[in-house]
Amino acid sequence: MTVIGYKGCHSVKDNFMTILIVVVGLIILALIAIVVVLALMMAVVEKIDK
Repeated sequence: MTVIGYKGCHSVKDNFMTILIVVVGLIILALIAIVVVLALMMAVVEKIDK
């Protein structure tokens, strides 16, 4: 855990990496959510067709 501005340049780099990791994590979660929703919709459509 680093305090913003405590280590100067190093803290900025650490904060950037942390933000980058969080953003990538959110994107992955969003993609998983989209896949799950599409799968559920396909299942519903198949049930309706039958």
